[in-house]
Amino acid sequence: MTMMGPTREKEFENSVLLTRARYTATTHHSLRFNREYFKPAAEREVMKYRRRCHVTYKDTDFDINLDQLNGKADNNVYLEIKSRTWSAKDALHKAELIGELLEMFGFKEEDQFKIEYVDIMGQISG
Repeated sequence: MTMMGPTREKEFENSVLLTRARYTATTHHSLRFNREYFKPAAEREVMKYRRRCHVTYKDTDFDINLDQLNGKADNNVYLEIKSRTWSAKDALHKAELIGELLEMFGFKEEDQFKIEYVDIMGQISG
């Protein structure tokens, strides 16, 4: 379960987004409890199958996620590269490194897009 703040704080080159997850947790409570406790303005469900690995590139830690969305008929696999940032300077440095990783993986600019999974799933049901 992730309670999100603003979806985008800053955009960098190579479809790199700086976003803020305000609260992420595993929950053992029912949906009803979570709804009543958190009182979310909106609720969206995304089911995904995730393969995650942790890598260190140029002395910097990254999480690389390969996700497949449940309910998407095209069976696309989506790549996310994530890292925690501690300052604006750190975020810029990590955005540059993510760009290098994307280039090493062979991703072209047309392969990259700036959309959240909840919006991809909304295109299916909407």
